[in-house]
Amino acid sequence: MEPVAELPTTNTPSVTPPPRPGRPASREAPPKPAASEAKPEAKPGEVTPPVEPAPVPATPPAQLRTPQTADTSAAAKTVRTTIETARGILNGVKFGPLSNVRKKAFNDAKLLLQQAEDAVKEGNLAFAQGLANKAETLAKELAGR
Repeated sequence: MEPVAELPTTNTPSVTPPPRPGRPASREAPPKPAASEAKPEAKPGEVTPPVEPAPVPATPPAQLRTPQTADTSAAAKTVRTTIETARGILNGVKFGPLSNVRKKAFNDAKLLLQQAEDAVKEGNLAFAQGLANKAETLAKELAGR
């Protein structure tokens, strides 16, 4: 066999000729992938598996509870005090003579107290305090205070 002579390569970019008049311009070819994205060439007869993107790591859910410390136990005590105050005020309100709107407010206050107790059990003290404060406000309005 005779050796094949190599052709000299140039570093000049190839230029495409302008479109001929009267003919629509052809679309440009999509840009070629960068060197880091280049796919290895497959050998004839070899099947290459599709490239899958790297899995995104799952982020842990936000922590809703705080560790039990002296500060949180003091906050829990404050929430329970507010709940008991609101419950005491509601117990002093006579349900029968209330208008329908005020009966709904009474029931809403009881529901808020139950939700506040559940939030304390779950350790969500800020939410529990907000619910207890709303219940106490409703109870005071119903009692006429």
